[in-house]
Amino acid sequence: MRSKADTGDAGAGRVFFISTMGSVVGVLFTAFLFIPNVTNFRSILVLGLVLCVVTTLYALFSQGFKQNKKRLLVGVGISVATLCGAVIVGKQSYLKIVNSAFSHQMTFDIQAEYTSMFGNIKVAAVQNKDGSGSTERYFIQDGLIQNRTDMKNTSISMYTYVLQSLVHAYVPKAKDVVVLGLGAGMVPRHFSADEKQVSVVEINSEALKAAKDNFGFDENNVRIYLEDARTFVRNCDRSFDAAVVDLFLGDNVPDYLMTKEFFADLRRCIRSNGAMVMNVFFDSENDEPNRRLLATIAASFSNIFVSGIPGANVFIVGTSVAAPGKIEVETDGLPEQLARQVKFSATNGVQIPPDALRYVEPISDDHNIFSLLFAEANLNERKYLAGFLPPIVLVN
Repeated sequence: MRSKADTGDAGAGRVFFISTMGSVVGVLFTAFLFIPNVTNFRSILVLGLVLCVVTTLYALFSQGFKQNKKRLLVGVGISVATLCGAVIVGKQSYLKIVNSAFSHQMTFDIQAEYTSMFGNIKVAAVQNKDGSGSTERYFIQDGLIQNRTDMKNTSISMYTYVLQSLVHAYVPKAKDVVVLGLGAGMVPRHFSADEKQVSVVEINSEALKAAKDNFGFDENNVRIYLEDARTFVRNCDRSFDAAVVDLFLGDNVPDYLMTKEFFADLRRCIRSNGAMVMNVFFDSENDEPNRRLLATIAASFSNIFVSGIPGANVFIVGTSVAAPGKIEVETDGLPEQLARQVKFSATNGVQIPPDALRYVEPISDDHNIFSLLFAEANLNERKYLAGFLPPIVLVN
């Protein structure tokens, strides 16, 4: 017979206490154990495995089940636990089997994977299924291809050359360059090869490891700051000739790095005749988010220039000086198609008249709606990537 402590308010209190403690422990384990160290794929399977073990033990030692139901629960628990364990151990084999059910024109060989609380990074060797063309190496973070190189670690991503060309054009005498966002390390490596003093701000130490292990990035040639870009610019204790903003997480630039306060802090890090060059995705279907972003940047930079390819990478230059008369683009050694893309993206820039943004409200930290404004564009980008990339790349 149950005591009064097990019924009424006391019993309800005990249930709430256990539930609350379970939630607290679950959040702590998820935030500090699973997210930084275990992929989503393995986390779900480990959770399934633990639940199966708990269910099996409960069925074995509980007196509330008949013998036939107890055997059924134990059998199901052991079977599902075995399946979860097998998929955990044979992850790559399982993904290759699933991958074979999808028709893709290219093969993706995952060479390395890095997990952190700032996203999942995969390095893949990519080749056409028919054997044509050369093998490329992709730097992929959370399903977004952030850089492509050949197998000799030469960038074949258009934006790396455009960013370099725009800095040369708008700040021809630049000596100090800060790059916000490392990726595969191609952008800072290009500036370093051009004998500039380069500082790199990167929040994810695993990105640095991936760049060094797979893309030939040499951290001895640059100054590395492992911290959030927002914190870095807020506490910036030195000035630079140019700042390159190449910050992507998932589908776009994180929204807290797209406010007028961020760009005001960044402006204070740049010398009076310097420039900010930003790599970003625009919404090709709706101009409102794009105009809001331009107005946000224009709150700190008096001259705004936009170039790039609609529907692909767009480049924004913020500066206090006039546009250069002519933008010179160095494309020697690049494949013909890539060279054309670089030249077009770097030289088709237009200045945004101040009057065009006069009545457009900048976005602030107090009311940051960029995640909402760019939601549809980001969703379309994700749909495209989901159709282009195989499961072995998308599943982390």
